[in-house]
This record gives sequence, C-alpha cells and structure tokens, in this order.
Amino acid sequence: MLLADQCVPRLYPKSMRSAAFFDLDNTVIRGSSLFHFARRLVGQGFLNRRDLARFALREFKYVWSKTESKSTTRFVSDRALNIVAGYSATEMEFLCDRVVLDFLDQVLIPESVERIKRHQKEGQSTWLVTASPIEMALPIANKLGMSGALATLPEVRDGVYTGFLQGGLMRGPMKAEAIRRLAERENFDLDASYAYSDSINDLPMLAMVGKASVVNANKELKRIALKNNWGVITTNSYDPSHSLPSMLTDVLSHEAHPWTRSSIKANSDYLGVQQSKHY
Repeated sequence: MLLADQCVPRLYPKSMRSAAFFDLDNTVIRGSSLFHFARRLVGQGFLNRRDLARFALREFKYVWSKTESKSTTRFVSDRALNIVAGYSATEMEFLCDRVVLDFLDQVLIPESVERIKRHQKEGQSTWLVTASPIEMALPIANKLGMSGALATLPEVRDGVYTGFLQGGLMRGPMKAEAIRRLAERENFDLDASYAYSDSINDLPMLAMVGKASVVNANKELKRIALKNNWGVITTNSYDPSHSLPSMLTDVLSHEAHPWTRSSIKANSDYLGVQQSKHY
C-alpha cells in the first residue's frame, strides 16, 4: 500500500539545492492521464461506454481549449473514487503500473521530457505535481527517473479504498502548499527552482519559484507569463487520437459493461493480479 510519505521520499541530504516541478497533464504528457488510463480499461469492464463517452467529450474540450475546467476535474475525480471504492489498494497499484507503462511512451511530450533530463543532468531534483492519483503519478515519475510525485491521495483503510480523498485534490493552491512543505523538508531553494505548467490553475505553483515556464499555454496564461518574464514553451503536442471523431470511434468500438465486482475480478485475473478483494 502507498503511504502519504511515499509521495515525498527523502532522497537527498539536507543541503540547499534547487528543484524542478512539472505539472503532468498537457505539460509532460498530451491530454489527461486519467483519460488515457480509462480508455485502456473500458474494454475489460472497468468503465461502461457512457462513462467513456463523458470522459472523451470532456477530454476533447480540455485538450483543444487549453483550459482545465474545475467541474471536469471534480467529475473525473468523483467518478474515479466511486469506481475504486472497496477495491484493494495493492491490486490497483499493480494495475496502474501495468496500464501506465502501456500508454506512457505514446503520449509523452518530447520537449518536456528533454527538460526533465536536462534538470537531472544538472543535479536538480525533479518532481511531478499533479491532480492525478498517486497510483498513476508515481509509475510515470519512476519511468522518467524523477525524484518523486506530489499527487492526489485516495483514502485507504484496511487495505481498501474508501471512496474518499486523504485531503483534497492536488490542484491550485494545494500544489503550492505541497511544494512549500517539500522544500522545507528537503531544504530546496525555491528562488533557484523551476516550475512548468500549461494551466492557469497552477499560477500559485508557478509564482512561488524563481524560474517559471508555461507550456502550450492558452492566451490568458501566455499573457500572464509574458508580463512576469516567465518562459514560454510551445511544443508539437498534437495527437490525432484526441480528435473528436477518433474519440467517438474509440467509445463506439467498446461494448458497454456494467460496473460489477465480477468484472473487477475478471480484469484483475486478466492482468495477472492475485485477487484479495475485501467485500
């Protein structure tokens, strides 16, 4: 089971150093990590076709408007929590490891990956800071050789998900507060540190470091960045799988499955998970 401290492992000695903090969705990867995760599970019964259609339409709006909707984030979070409630945390971690590594290479933004590698070569600590759940964020951070992830923590009791969060969604001011606590713990110099994001919701995170950059920003965020002399990064992040026809075709190609305990077990067995579900 993942514990809260696992999202902020102490990997470095207590000496003043700089760090680089990266938002995940539309910054390090194209689109939403939860959408990429969902579209690979719907065929095995984890989501029904109606859910995938709703995810797809919200994802299309998010990608092409370059604007993260608070209502969309809340909808995705609430639906995800409802789905995993009562399910084994250990099995979900295993499942996330398998599925994340299946889609990750296809959706990484090369320019952002290069930035991560550059910071690592310079000896700086690199972190994902994302509203996605820690079960998804950590495999991505590990794959990229990053120091760790600050992410949303689902609540776990007796080894199973309760359907609630441990704290709130890691977004907006919560990202800045998590970075502040991490910097205090690891003795990071935030004035010499970096932050990268595509979202205007991440202004608190961008404003608290000395070297901020916006990635594929919309018009309003780009205006703020230029006013504050922040870096402006534009990448070739177009993904044809995020066209509306492609998304709807993806939805229609899947059979509709009800959310049932038996379908959870079938999917776990399919992925080689040892079932120890607590009912």
